[in-house]
Amino acid sequence: NEIEEATKGLASDIYYMISLDENSELFSKNETKRTAPAAFVKLLAAIVAIEKWDNLDETVAVTQESLSLVQYEYGVRTAGMHAGDTYTRRQLIDTLVIYSANDAASIIAYSISGSAEAFVQLMNETAQKIGCTDTRVVNITGFDAKDQYTTAKDVAAIVRYGNQQPVFAQAFSAMSI
Repeated sequence: NEIEEATKGLASDIYYMISLDENSELFSKNETKRTAPAAFVKLLAAIVAIEKWDNLDETVAVTQESLSLVQYEYGVRTAGMHAGDTYTRRQLIDTLVIYSANDAASIIAYSISGSAEAFVQLMNETAQKIGCTDTRVVNITGFDAKDQYTTAKDVAAIVRYGNQQPVFAQAFSAMSI
Protein backbone atom coordinates (compact mmCIF):
# COMPACT_ATOMS: atom_id res chain seq x y z
CA ASN A 1 0.00 0.00 0.00
CA GLU A 2 1.42 3.41 -1.00
CA ILE A 3 0.21 5.17 2.15
CA GLU A 4 1.80 2.59 4.44
CA GLU A 5 5.04 2.90 2.48
CA ALA A 6 4.99 6.72 2.68
CA THR A 7 4.24 6.82 6.42
CA LYS A 8 6.29 3.90 7.76
CA GLY A 9 9.23 6.07 8.76
CA LEU A 10 7.20 8.84 10.39
CA ALA A 11 7.77 9.02 14.14
CA SER A 12 5.05 11.60 14.82
CA ASP A 13 1.61 10.61 15.98
CA ILE A 14 0.21 13.70 14.22
CA TYR A 15 0.54 14.50 10.53
CA TYR A 16 -1.49 15.76 7.61
CA MET A 17 -0.04 15.54 4.11
CA ILE A 18 -1.84 17.40 1.37
CA SER A 19 -1.17 18.36 -2.20
CA LEU A 20 -1.20 22.15 -2.42
CA ASP A 21 -1.48 21.88 -6.20
CA GLU A 22 -4.54 19.67 -6.18
CA ASN A 23 -5.88 20.73 -2.77
CA SER A 24 -6.36 17.11 -1.81
CA GLU A 25 -5.45 15.02 1.22
CA LEU A 26 -2.78 12.42 0.59
CA PHE A 27 -2.60 10.84 4.05
CA SER A 28 -3.13 11.81 7.68
CA LYS A 29 -3.06 10.69 11.26
CA ASN A 30 -4.70 12.54 14.16
CA GLU A 31 -4.91 15.65 11.97
CA THR A 32 -7.53 17.24 14.24
CA LYS A 33 -5.70 16.51 17.51
CA ARG A 34 -4.72 19.68 19.36
CA THR A 35 -1.01 20.30 19.64
CA ALA A 36 1.34 23.17 20.43
CA PRO A 37 1.79 25.36 17.34
CA ALA A 38 5.46 26.24 17.93
CA ALA A 39 6.95 28.27 15.07
CA PHE A 40 3.84 27.82 12.92
CA VAL A 41 2.51 30.82 14.85
CA LYS A 42 4.96 32.92 12.84
CA LEU A 43 3.42 31.83 9.55
CA LEU A 44 0.13 33.24 10.75
CA ALA A 45 1.93 36.42 11.86
CA ALA A 46 3.45 36.76 8.39
CA ILE A 47 0.02 36.51 6.78
CA VAL A 48 -1.31 39.25 9.08
CA ALA A 49 1.66 41.48 8.19
CA ILE A 50 1.25 40.92 4.45
CA GLU A 51 -2.45 41.76 4.65
CA LYS A 52 -2.03 44.81 6.91
CA TRP A 53 0.91 46.42 5.14
CA ASP A 54 0.20 47.98 1.75
CA ASN A 55 3.76 48.80 0.72
CA LEU A 56 6.21 46.06 1.65
CA ASP A 57 9.16 48.13 0.45
CA GLU A 58 8.48 50.81 3.08
CA THR A 59 11.03 50.80 5.86
CA VAL A 60 10.53 50.22 9.56
CA ALA A 61 12.90 51.74 12.10
CA VAL A 62 13.64 49.38 14.97
CA THR A 63 13.17 50.90 18.40
CA GLN A 64 13.87 49.46 21.83
CA GLU A 65 10.13 49.54 22.45
CA SER A 66 9.44 47.52 19.29
CA LEU A 67 11.90 44.87 20.49
CA SER A 68 10.37 44.72 23.95
CA LEU A 69 7.43 42.48 23.05
CA VAL A 70 9.63 39.38 23.26
CA GLN A 71 11.46 38.32 26.38
CA TYR A 72 15.00 37.38 25.45
CA GLU A 73 15.69 34.18 27.30
CA TYR A 74 17.36 30.87 26.56
CA GLY A 75 15.90 29.26 23.45
CA VAL A 76 14.56 32.46 21.91
CA ARG A 77 15.63 32.56 18.28
CA THR A 78 16.55 36.01 16.98
CA ALA A 79 18.14 37.59 13.92
CA GLY A 80 20.23 40.01 15.98
CA MET A 81 18.12 43.06 15.21
CA HIS A 82 18.93 46.15 17.28
CA ALA A 83 17.36 49.51 18.04
CA GLY A 84 18.47 51.95 15.37
CA ASP A 85 18.43 49.33 12.58
CA THR A 86 16.12 49.87 9.61
CA TYR A 87 14.52 47.11 7.55
CA THR A 88 11.93 46.98 4.81
CA ARG A 89 8.66 45.35 5.74
CA ARG A 90 9.47 42.60 3.24
CA GLN A 91 12.80 41.92 4.99
CA LEU A 92 10.99 41.63 8.32
CA ILE A 93 8.48 39.16 6.88
CA ASP A 94 11.26 37.12 5.26
CA THR A 95 13.22 37.07 8.52
CA LEU A 96 10.12 36.03 10.42
CA VAL A 97 9.30 33.14 8.09
CA ILE A 98 12.75 31.94 7.06
CA TYR A 99 14.57 32.28 10.39
CA SER A 100 11.61 32.14 12.77
CA ALA A 101 13.14 35.21 14.40
CA ASN A 102 11.34 36.44 17.48
CA ASP A 103 12.84 39.92 17.19
CA ALA A 104 11.25 40.23 13.74
CA ALA A 105 7.93 39.04 15.24
CA SER A 106 8.20 41.69 17.95
CA ILE A 107 8.97 44.50 15.49
CA ILE A 108 6.13 43.47 13.18
CA ALA A 109 3.62 43.15 16.03
CA TYR A 110 4.60 46.52 17.48
CA SER A 111 4.58 48.23 14.10
CA ILE A 112 1.10 46.97 13.23
CA SER A 113 -0.68 46.84 16.58
CA GLY A 114 1.44 48.53 19.24
CA SER A 115 1.26 45.49 21.51
CA ALA A 116 1.66 41.74 21.44
CA GLU A 117 -1.88 41.30 22.78
CA ALA A 118 -3.48 43.36 20.01
CA PHE A 119 -1.41 41.55 17.37
CA VAL A 120 -2.37 38.15 18.81
CA GLN A 121 -6.01 39.19 18.47
CA LEU A 122 -5.41 39.94 14.77
CA MET A 123 -3.72 36.56 14.39
CA ASN A 124 -6.72 34.78 15.91
CA GLU A 125 -9.13 36.74 13.70
CA THR A 126 -7.06 35.81 10.65
CA ALA A 127 -7.00 32.14 11.65
CA GLN A 128 -10.80 32.17 11.84
CA LYS A 129 -11.06 33.94 8.47
CA ILE A 130 -8.80 31.30 6.90
CA GLY A 131 -11.08 28.57 8.22
CA CYS A 132 -9.01 27.27 11.12
CA THR A 133 -11.57 25.68 13.39
CA ASP A 134 -9.24 24.58 16.18
CA THR A 135 -6.43 27.13 16.49
CA ARG A 136 -5.85 29.60 19.29
CA VAL A 137 -2.80 31.84 19.61
CA VAL A 138 -1.80 33.52 22.89
CA ASN A 139 1.73 34.74 22.10
CA ILE A 140 3.76 35.88 19.10
CA THR A 141 6.66 33.46 19.62
CA GLY A 142 4.88 30.11 19.42
CA PHE A 143 6.41 29.06 22.74
CA ASP A 144 4.21 26.61 24.60
CA ALA A 145 1.54 28.38 26.60
CA LYS A 146 -1.67 27.43 28.31
CA ASP A 147 -4.59 27.66 25.89
CA GLN A 148 -2.37 27.96 22.79
CA TYR A 149 -2.94 25.19 20.27
CA THR A 150 -3.53 24.22 16.68
CA THR A 151 -4.04 21.08 14.63
CA ALA A 152 -2.16 19.69 11.66
CA LYS A 153 -5.26 20.30 9.56
CA ASP A 154 -5.34 23.98 10.58
CA VAL A 155 -1.61 24.39 9.89
CA ALA A 156 -2.26 23.06 6.38
CA ALA A 157 -5.04 25.64 5.96
CA ILE A 158 -2.64 28.41 7.05
CA VAL A 159 0.05 27.28 4.60
CA ARG A 160 -2.48 26.85 1.78
CA TYR A 161 -3.89 30.34 2.39
CA GLY A 162 -0.46 31.94 2.79
CA ASN A 163 0.82 30.41 -0.43
CA GLN A 164 -1.79 32.44 -2.30
CA GLN A 165 0.32 35.51 -1.42
CA PRO A 166 3.49 35.68 -3.57
CA VAL A 167 5.54 37.26 -0.74
CA PHE A 168 4.59 34.45 1.64
CA ALA A 169 5.08 31.72 -0.96
CA GLN A 170 8.55 33.00 -1.79
CA ALA A 171 9.62 33.21 1.87
CA PHE A 172 8.02 29.86 2.74
CA SER A 173 9.74 28.10 -0.15
CA ALA A 174 13.10 29.44 1.14
CA MET A 175 12.31 28.42 4.72
CA SER A 176 15.03 26.53 6.54
CA ILE A 177 14.03 24.08 9.23
